[in-house]
Amino acid sequence: MDWMYWVTAIIFTALGYFMGQRDKISYDVRSITQNVIDQLEALGLVYKIINDEGEEELVPHPQAIADD
Repeated sequence: MDWMYWVTAIIFTALGYFMGQRDKISYDVRSITQNVIDQLEALGLVYKIINDEGEEELVPHPQAIADD
């Protein structure tokens, strides 16, 4: 029975490690996405507006639409 204790400990340690890595990667992706949105806003290519439901929306600059 002693070996089952160690196998269980190894499995759950590995599971916790991989779940922690997944959260780190997810945070990095969100951070990069937010930086891209901030840069587009700083360049004037998109604007943030508040819609009727109170949520933020990204709206392209009218000149960017006209160029397409």
